Amino acid sequence: MKPYSLYFEYTSFGFGDLILFSGEDQLFAWLARSGNVHDNRLKDAIEPGDYEMISAPVKPAPSEHNSMFIHGLGGHGWKWRIGDSSLLIHPDGNKPGTMGCVGTQNTNAMGLYYFGMWQFEINPDAVIPFKVRRSGI
Repeated sequence: MKPYSLYFEYTSFGFGDLILFSGEDQLFAWLARSGNVHDNRLKDAIEPGDYEMISAPVKPAPSEHNSMFIHGLGGHGWKWRIGDSSLLIHPDGNKPGTMGCVGTQNTNAMGLYYFGMWQFEINPDAVIPFKVRRSGI
């Protein structure tokens, strides 16, 4: 079985594709965003670097629902912790962007949640590499 990995490269406005790979093969991609833009400057975006996903995604607490749901759609809320940090991958329900996290923009992002759940169910000790880069655009 080829190892899974995640990759996110974002522009100067915080937008990019969050891509799931199996080895070198791209399996899925979701439009995503990190940070927010004020006065044409990106703020609060995730720092480029190499991270790891070390636990399964979870459903958010009711108090977190507004920022973890895509367009307020019930049932689409989830969050996936990036390593042991406070940063997350989650649906972006905060219209101006995220505050350091990676927010998926697609309503079909539940596939990423189910992938994470499945991966850690079959291997609770799984480690999924997550590379974050900022493009020169």
